[in-house]
Amino acid sequence: MIVILLYYLLFLGVTAFSKFLKSDEAQRYFETFMCFILLFVFFGFRDITILNDTPHYYGFYYKLAHYNNYANTSIFAYDAHDRFEYGYQVFVHFLIKYVSKDPYTIIWVSSFIITVGNLWFINRHTKDVAFTVFAILILGSFWAQYCLIRQTLAMMVFYVAYTYLEKDRPWPFCLLVVAATLFHYTAVAMLVLPLLKRLKPNLRNVAIMLTTAVVIAVVLLKLMQALGLTDNLYFQQMMKRDNAPIAAIMDCAMMALLLLTCTYLHWRMRLQQIDRTYFWTGVFAMCVAIVTIVFLPLFRINTYLWPVIILMLLRYLSPSYQFREQAAENSGISQEWQLRKVLQMAVVIALLARSVVTMTFRPEWNHVVPYQFYDFSDSYHNYHLYWDNQ
Repeated sequence: MIVILLYYLLFLGVTAFSKFLKSDEAQRYFETFMCFILLFVFFGFRDITILNDTPHYYGFYYKLAHYNNYANTSIFAYDAHDRFEYGYQVFVHFLIKYVSKDPYTIIWVSSFIITVGNLWFINRHTKDVAFTVFAILILGSFWAQYCLIRQTLAMMVFYVAYTYLEKDRPWPFCLLVVAATLFHYTAVAMLVLPLLKRLKPNLRNVAIMLTTAVVIAVVLLKLMQALGLTDNLYFQQMMKRDNAPIAAIMDCAMMALLLLTCTYLHWRMRLQQIDRTYFWTGVFAMCVAIVTIVFLPLFRINTYLWPVIILMLLRYLSPSYQFREQAAENSGISQEWQLRKVLQMAVVIALLARSVVTMTFRPEWNHVVPYQFYDFSDSYHNYHLYWDNQ
């Protein structure tokens, strides 16, 4: 765990060092480059035992690469026996046929895409690149992203779509989200965001949304049972539980904490303008977190949204960020500077504490401790274990 904590600190070191650079542009380039190195080396060279789903994706690639006729078939061929979505099948087929049959290729290539995609998205929304990456990392979002390769490829498409949502262009957004479902079907849930954005951001509508989420949480399992979905693997797993999943409760509590912090600062700074995109993304994420307590697989929906929540949070917490209303009223340092700094430290401590507790008492949730790099000198790597996992 010490290795992981030191890894966290490297991002704070990048943030601190960048302040010695003269221009904002130089700082941003430096932070982006260093974050790319830190993320890609850590995740792109991880052992296949690191992160829960790594061996499954590794094994799937290994299995297909060793079919003699696989490289000779069209990359657009669809195999109904493979449980992965069509877009991911084409992606893997392309890599095996035109890049490399080495199964570690999927780790390298996916890590590169995920790293570049995240840094691109972060750069579009903030100048504090390294600190934002640090916050997303200690939240645990990156553990999920580099683990859930198919879904995160869909998430990279969602990042592009989100830029259209911010511009109030729902049709390009919807088309891109549909394209994202070719990599993971959960992306379809994002289609609700343009509809929510049409609602007026007020207490009444928020109360309706949250109440609806609670009602869904109460009746969901019974509804699935009434619809004859009892054979569903996830339904059976949830029915076998004696208690609600701790991970879902922690995520719900953390989501509530972060959103309430944003709400408090919005009120404290007397801001009137509300960014509807961020606002309804946050409300939707909170609703999903509530229902996830009853049906854990829904956590995948919020995997798309956690980085957006962090970006929204850091806008409120960063003393250097001025909202338009503040800039119009006062070009100097706002009176809330000290409060925002204190709350920023408090949130970081809370996220770090959650990360430490998880790694200490529930290491099986992520399988990142003890961390180790991939041994390229080992030609065996227990291939048979990963074949059997398919």
